[in-house]
Amino acid sequence: MDITSSPASHPDVERSGYARCPTMEWRPRGAFTPDTIKLFLTGLPALLAGTWLFRLFGRLNEAAFRKLVLVLLLASGVVLVV
Repeated sequence: MDITSSPASHPDVERSGYARCPTMEWRPRGAFTPDTIKLFLTGLPALLAGTWLFRLFGRLNEAAFRKLVLVLLLASGVVLVV
């Protein structure tokens, strides 16, 4: 844009003088498809397990919590390898 042209002549500027933002035009159409709901329900047990594990953090001593985290990491690594 050169110095002689005004910002109002730019195609992204509306009559109000503000630049048009593409995110303002976004509408959540079809966000909850059957596949999305299926994936959410698949991940829900992991979410609940993580919430339960976080509650244990205050009740377990540090050594027991570290062992629990290491066992969970080992289990996840085995699942990834297999």
